Amino acid sequence: MKEMTVAVEVRASNMSVADRAVPPSAPSGTGRLKSIGFAMLLAAIAGVVLAYVRDAVDDTVKTADDVERWGRMPTLAVVPDTSVGLEPAAWWTRLVGRGPTSGGLTWSGPTIVVRGATRPACTDAYRELRTALMLSRPGGPPRTLLVASGADAEGKTLTAANLAVAFSQVARSVLLVDADLRRPRCHRLFGLKSTPGLAELLTGQCTLDDVLHPADDGGLSVLPAGATPPNPTELLGSGEMRILLTEAASRFDYVVIDSPAAFGVADATVLSTVVDGVLVVARGGRTRRRHLRTLRSRLARARAPIVGVVLNGGDDPSAPASPYHTTVELASAPAAARAERAA
Repeated sequence: MKEMTVAVEVRASNMSVADRAVPPSAPSGTGRLKSIGFAMLLAAIAGVVLAYVRDAVDDTVKTADDVERWGRMPTLAVVPDTSVGLEPAAWWTRLVGRGPTSGGLTWSGPTIVVRGATRPACTDAYRELRTALMLSRPGGPPRTLLVASGADAEGKTLTAANLAVAFSQVARSVLLVDADLRRPRCHRLFGLKSTPGLAELLTGQCTLDDVLHPADDGGLSVLPAGATPPNPTELLGSGEMRILLTEAASRFDYVVIDSPAAFGVADATVLSTVVDGVLVVARGGRTRRRHLRTLRSRLARARAPIVGVVLNGGDDPSAPASPYHTTVELASAPAAARAERAA
């Protein structure tokens, strides 16, 4: 009876050993190379998508094609970035607008690249710009040229100075006028005094011969801005400014005028109505497409004679001049321009 009672109380089990467990010889799971390849494929797809998104968000002009597509203006030249190879002091000058001093010595900022052979690519670009301007109109090159840009830090002053030096190498007399009466910089590039200058000349305090400063480059003369007046726009749009440009055009072969940024003030727009041509300056990776369109529309409303655009720091420094300028213009171009093109 006891044995039967124990047997009844024992619960039956339906488990049995089918096979003895054997330790695996290799780790289980997917292959390591397959995981790495899949991760690389995902990273490549993400990089392509990010590049497309960044290109869609970035609305700045970078090439000559961007300028002609969005600005609807011909590109006369593409100048490489002149900041490459600058000394630390020059970088400081670009940032704060003046050279720092140390031990009584003043460090120099950006220099005129056309003067020497330190940046031959930039020198050739400015010479290409000079040739394009000489061939820009059938009746002859613009005698009075305004260099304008929409915003600051686009290389407008440096372009005007280098272009004036480039013109002085093929012309007998060239005048560089610093019409930026708010933030003048041309006198710093040539190591000249800012006063007396254009402001004193327009207010009748001196004559043109009193404010002309000969530069080191042949027949180049510089007219600094002078003291900052309380009404720069009224001075630049006055009858005295027209008389000055007429007299300067009769005494000099070319007159290059540097102006303040067109956005925010009307100085550049006022000057664009009294010159023979307007050269627009844009910087690759900085000038926005809508700003370039706005500047063109503003100058067009003022009936300004726009000759083209120079792109500073573009991605294609070896790009040729714009196809807008055909060879038909050679028939009426000056002899100096034809000789330079033949050379």
